[in-house]
Amino acid sequence: MSSSKTGALYDINGVIGATCTHGCAIPGSFCDMRGPENFVYYMVELMVIAMSCPDVQHVYIDFGCRVSVSWQRFMNALKTQRGLVSVPGENLCIMVNWLHAASHDFQCQLKNSGRYRTGAGWAVGEQAEQLWALTNAASGIIKYLTKPHRREFLEAVLEDINCMKQRALVLQLRTKWLSMCAKEKQLKQELVEIEIKARVAGVHNVEAAANAFYQRTLSPTESDNQDAVSANYVRLREMHEGKQALAQINRDWSLAVSQPRSVGELLLKGSNRREVNGLEQKLSSLEVRLGMTPTSTWQRSSQEYQTGLKILAEQEVL
Repeated sequence: MSSSKTGALYDINGVIGATCTHGCAIPGSFCDMRGPENFVYYMVELMVIAMSCPDVQHVYIDFGCRVSVSWQRFMNALKTQRGLVSVPGENLCIMVNWLHAASHDFQCQLKNSGRYRTGAGWAVGEQAEQLWALTNAASGIIKYLTKPHRREFLEAVLEDINCMKQRALVLQLRTKWLSMCAKEKQLKQELVEIEIKARVAGVHNVEAAANAFYQRTLSPTESDNQDAVSANYVRLREMHEGKQALAQINRDWSLAVSQPRSVGELLLKGSNRREVNGLEQKLSSLEVRLGMTPTSTWQRSSQEYQTGLKILAEQEVL
C-alpha cells in the first residue's frame, strides 16, 4: 500500500504466518516481510511447517495453484543439491481456499481447490482471513507503531486470540460436528437425487461418468478445445449484437444491463468495460481462427452457431 498520502502510516511490508485448521495462530510462524510480497517468504514458511509439523498434509494459500509449482521446483532443487532421495514436505498438498478458488477457471478449481481435492475435508481454508478480522480492534494502534514494535504487539494480540479460541474450542468442535452431520445428511440426499436424474438421462455408472468428466476437464481433447472456441465466439457475438441494439436506442450498455432483455444484454451484465471495448478485435481474431471470411460468418440459424449457443448455455446461466 502506498504511503505517500497517508503520512507513512502504511507501507508495502507486511507479516506472513500460518494458522491451524481451527483458526489459531501457530506460534513462531509469523515473521516480517522486508519488502513486497514474494514467493520466497512462502517457501521459507512452508519449509518451517514441513520441518516442525511433519504430520501436516494439506496447506491452503490464496494462490496455491501458483505456489505449488514453485514449491515442487524448490523440493527438486533441494534434493539435487543435497543428494537426497526425499526431503520433508515434498508430498505436501498445497490447495487454494474456497473463496479465492471461486474466481479461478473450473479446470484450476478441480485441480487445486480444497473443495474438490480428495482428503481435504470440509475445511474452506479461510482461517487466516478470519483470524485477521479479529485483529481489527487493534489496527488503530498497530499502524502507529514502529516495525519491530508492530510485530511484537501483533503477536501479543494473536496470543490473546489463541487463548480465547482455546477456551471455547471444545464447544466449537461440538457445534462443528453437529453441523457436519447435518451437512453430510444433506449431501447424501442431494447425491441420491443426482443419481436418479443420471439414470433417467441414461447414465447408470455415475462414478465412471464423474471420473470421465474430471479427466476430460483436466485434459481437454482437440474437439473440446474447438467447442470452447465456438462457444466463446457465440458469446462475443451475442454481446456485440446486444451492445449494438442498445446503441441504436442511444443507451450505454453499462447503464442498460440492470434489466437485460436478451442473451447478449445478460452476458454484458457479467462483463467489464475493458472486455466490452475489445469485442470487435476479439471477434475478428476468432473468425480467423475458425476459418471464416467477412462474407462467410456464422448465421444465427446455422448449425455451427446453434451448437456454440448450446455449449454456451451449458457453461453460463442463460
